Amino acid sequence: MIEVGNRVFHMATKDFKKSANLGVFGERVELSLFDNAVKSAPIVKHLFTPTSLIQFQLILKKILKDPDAQPIKITSQPMNRELKVREFKSSVTVGRDEEKCIYFELVGEKHKDPVRVYLNTDNSYMIQDMELPLRSLTEAGCQAIIDFIPSLGLAAISAYGNR
Repeated sequence: MIEVGNRVFHMATKDFKKSANLGVFGERVELSLFDNAVKSAPIVKHLFTPTSLIQFQLILKKILKDPDAQPIKITSQPMNRELKVREFKSSVTVGRDEEKCIYFELVGEKHKDPVRVYLNTDNSYMIQDMELPLRSLTEAGCQAIIDFIPSLGLAAISAYGNR
């Protein structure tokens, strides 16, 4: 079972200087970007509402299905009900690079330069004793994220119900 605080998927930039985690934070599904050189809070935090999470899943499916699809950006600025303010303004662009590898580009309120992480969520396996190319790894990572979105959403909703 996925619980609050779980980081289910881990992804990185090609140079491994920054990494992103997809998991559950409080009552939301979150995609957070970290600077690996600094142990601190995320430099970008994207929080999904239940509806925006479903929209994100649809975007992922479109990019996975069509290798020639144009990048699609989803922007978020969720309401903090307790403070009655909008916070964590951020955007995630899902696309494919020139080699058709799937990526997220994250931009935040304080980190305006886009950071690209590839959806290589697991490179610990081989098929027929061969390493997979990055395109295959990112397509498998994208499919895994699509498949886990319902579980992530349920974990976030459960956290809301437990408060």
